[in-house]
Amino acid sequence: MDQTLIITVFVVVIVSVLAYKWKKKTENKMGNDLNALIGANDWRGVCRILRKQLFLWGFLLALVLALLIARIIRGEQYYTTIIVGAFIAWRFIKLVQLYRISHHNIKAVENCDDSIDEDLHQMSVENFLHGCKLTHIESVSPDKIMRLWQDAYKRGKRENFCPVILEVDSCFYDSLSDHAEWSDKVRFEEWQSKVLNSNLDNGKEILNERIERVRKEYDATEWENDVVGKEENTAAINHFEFSEGTLLYLVEVPVKEPWQVFAYIPMGGWNECPDAEEHMAIAKYWYQKYGAAVACISSDTIQYCLSQPIGGNTMPLAEEHLGYCEDILQGDNLTSLASLIKRSTIWYFWWD
Repeated sequence: MDQTLIITVFVVVIVSVLAYKWKKKTENKMGNDLNALIGANDWRGVCRILRKQLFLWGFLLALVLALLIARIIRGEQYYTTIIVGAFIAWRFIKLVQLYRISHHNIKAVENCDDSIDEDLHQMSVENFLHGCKLTHIESVSPDKIMRLWQDAYKRGKRENFCPVILEVDSCFYDSLSDHAEWSDKVRFEEWQSKVLNSNLDNGKEILNERIERVRKEYDATEWENDVVGKEENTAAINHFEFSEGTLLYLVEVPVKEPWQVFAYIPMGGWNECPDAEEHMAIAKYWYQKYGAAVACISSDTIQYCLSQPIGGNTMPLAEEHLGYCEDILQGDNLTSLASLIKRSTIWYFWWD
């Protein structure tokens, strides 16, 4: 009997120690998870963890209350049960309070986000393009939009502005370069003044560096077979392309040269998309060498317009297009792109 008691006590002690260690480990992990979620302002994640804890401690509280009622009915000693129940109830109440605070924070964050989104939407037509004239374009054909831009481009030569078709969607502000400090009006104007007064004569050098980065992704055989490739049938691009469900504006940007529009619409600086200053330098180089003018800007596309296609050997220009936008191939190859350039008056670039 004594031996059985000793074994039982020993087992109880071991189980208690293991249970305590598991409890501490679980609480530490939960605490770390909660701190990470709170730091990320993810109050929905906090509520998910707290709901699990509420269910666990609520279940334990219900069991203890049931045990307490049974002991009272049977006339048994119940003081220990009351003490245990009081501790569990205290933990449960604290969790309820934390859950209410977290749930309140969810609403506060979402209301703040809604307010920010609403402010940004208003900024898109009132504040962001300060100093520009905006004309909303109703649903018309791409050909009519092309003529609208061409007419504005000719008029801009006389009136000292450069037109851009701006395509605005829900991701537009996410596409703007943080380097341009666009969200701070004062700092944005300082950046704008700096870039407008810069020479930006390094467009060719920027393209060369970007081409070399792309080349390093392939060995010689892959470059020749997969990138250079053989000519495939590709349709010429001679009109603008837009996505459905976006807002279109004709923006008259108060600058003298087409490449300077990026000082007002600083798209880029994410993934492999050049930042606004790189766009400006490259656009200046292409305008001066080929007459390609920035015509359309969206959250992930830029379209250049030329008066006529480029003749001669267009393979070096196709490589520049690849350096500018690696996604330009999209299943085709440089040989096909070089052929496409000879037949197109629109250069269309899209970044993923």
